[in-house]
This record gives sequence, C-alpha cells and structure tokens, in this order.
Amino acid sequence: MFLIRAAVSEFERASTTIGTFDEPDSLVTTGPFARTRNPMYLGMALGLSGVALNVGTVPAWAGPLAFAALANCWYIPHEERALRGAFGCGYDRYRCLVPRWYGPRPPVRESKA
Repeated sequence: MFLIRAAVSEFERASTTIGTFDEPDSLVTTGPFARTRNPMYLGMALGLSGVALNVGTVPAWAGPLAFAALANCWYIPHEERALRGAFGCGYDRYRCLVPRWYGPRPPVRESKA
C-alpha cells in the first residue's frame, strides 16, 4: 500500500489525473516513478501476491497472475500510447531510463552528435 500511496501523492503534487482513461496532463517522473513506470500496478500486484502467499494455495495465485497479465497487456499499453501522444520524446526518454515494472536501470547511451 505504501507504493500506491506514494504514487498517488506524486500525482497530487503534480496536479494531474490518476484516471487510466483520462487524458494525461503531466508526465510524473519523481518519487516511485523514478524507479518504476507503473508503481500503482506494481503495488497492487505485490498486495495481491501477499494475499496469495497468506492463503497458501496454488489457486490463490490466479488473482495476482491474472491482474499482472491484464495490466501488462491492456492497461499499461493504453497508458503508454496516451503518454507518448501527449509528451512525445520526453516520454520516450523516460521509458529508456525507467523500467516498466522494476529492475536495474538500463545503461545510459552516449549520443553521437
């Protein structure tokens, strides 16, 4: 829940919409968005995984796996198209620097000008 709340706080600080299907008006790259492009989805997947661990059965993992697949294949691509349309190269640079879910940051490549 901390990850979700921290992400919501960044959206509030930027005075931007949190709605998945709303038109984006700010590109938020601070707070948890500096480490993952999708901290809210990551937080939800982690929370659902915690429930599945607590339940302790294999079928309990259907929820977190289905959620992660749906987010990765439908919600996130929709949001990325909207962000690319609204912020162009700025969003492309952000995508190159910050992983979709979580992991090491990709190496920064020197541009040859």
